[in-house]
Amino acid sequence: MSLFWRYFVIFSLLGNQINADDLEPEYAEAREGSDAELPCNLQPVHPPDKVNFVAWNKGNDDLVLYKYDLRGVRGQHWADPSVSDRYFFRLLDEERALLTVSLTRLSDEAIYHCRVDFNRSPTRYTHVNLTVVGEYLTAGNFLLFITDNCISIF
Repeated sequence: MSLFWRYFVIFSLLGNQINADDLEPEYAEAREGSDAELPCNLQPVHPPDKVNFVAWNKGNDDLVLYKYDLRGVRGQHWADPSVSDRYFFRLLDEERALLTVSLTRLSDEAIYHCRVDFNRSPTRYTHVNLTVVGEYLTAGNFLLFITDNCISIF
């Protein structure tokens, strides 16, 4: 069962209110080798409220790739060692944030999940479908697709 459905079932059983906006995915696209920006909704269901913690994971994997903890005096960033130099989280304002994935690879393509925990409001989720587009070249009647130092001819 996917992580999304696990959360849905858990919150349904616990009686927590799931915001309909949390079920609709966002979409992001990047060319291979460029930066991708994945949005995260920080709006509490019951304002005014404060964000405590933001965590990102990829696909059906429960492994947290990146987290931002705001419970202390200053926000603390943490990234899994496998992505630490390519992922960075930044707050745009009190309601929006972005996870930037630098130097995207085709293997980065997936659905990412942003989990936001608040002081009082229910947890909020943003699901982002990232599409990574490889390099295309045309040569006469052929289309060349270049990925990870391999060339495919169509």
